[in-house]
Amino acid sequence: MICDTSTISPVAAKELSFAAIEHGLRFCDTPMTGGTPAAEAGTLTFMVGSQNQEEFDKAHSVLQGMGKTIIKCGGPGDGGIAKLVNNLILGALMVASSEGMAFGEKLGIDAKTLNKVMLSASGNNICFDKFCPYPGVVDYAPSSRDYSGGF
Repeated sequence: MICDTSTISPVAAKELSFAAIEHGLRFCDTPMTGGTPAAEAGTLTFMVGSQNQEEFDKAHSVLQGMGKTIIKCGGPGDGGIAKLVNNLILGALMVASSEGMAFGEKLGIDAKTLNKVMLSASGNNICFDKFCPYPGVVDYAPSSRDYSGGF
């Protein structure tokens, strides 16, 4: 069983799945999300694309030591599609959150206060809790760690 936890093209994942079958192997695309904190805690989320339920079950048994949530997304490549959609949405949230924080700062509100408001208001999203774009507001956010790598 090959579990590819990288984020690759869904088309490539599908091709690799069929190539694996030709060699008597099984391949699942299993991209993940959660970042370094979830990796360290063993609470990653895996999005699995597999040929069938049996392959998913085997992948699940391998991934459960690293992840809390393991979701069968469909056939080969579908895990990658789910990851791409997740990254697209997170990117849009990051742009909006960064622009909002910059706007608030330019108007004179303290970044930590604004972040606290966002965490309890309708503008709340994962960016304010885990990826706050303003350095020094959330200790484990990339902006507070000099943008060091996440994995």
